[in-house]
Amino acid sequence: MRISPNLRRLPVLAATLAALALAVCPVARANAKSKAKLLVYRGAVVHFDSVSITLRDPKEPLMLRTFSYSLALREKVAKLLETGGYEYGQIVRIRYAPGTNVALAILGKPKKKATKPAIATKGKRK
Repeated sequence: MRISPNLRRLPVLAATLAALALAVCPVARANAKSKAKLLVYRGAVVHFDSVSITLRDPKEPLMLRTFSYSLALREKVAKLLETGGYEYGQIVRIRYAPGTNVALAILGKPKKKATKPAIATKGKRK
């Protein structure tokens, strides 16, 4: 009996999907009250929104690291986004539990809320 080439690839596809699922889901649960020492990651902001923050390592420009937020930090980030948040290139520090990509605290000065610039009215030329 002849096996289709697509069926031969099925075990490889299943193994790849399982590896991706494990890589996306954090294995250890981040808990702010755990007694394990927190690690600090310093980097420049590439992207900042209500779901995650992506940082670029200043020493390795090609290395990016993305952190999601703990439940306690998520509320603070929502308020921070209303006032402006972090801009591209700002240096921040992230406190996180070892073995996870869940930010427990963000250290760094966020930008102030931008005010609308006054529109200059031009007079009529004669």
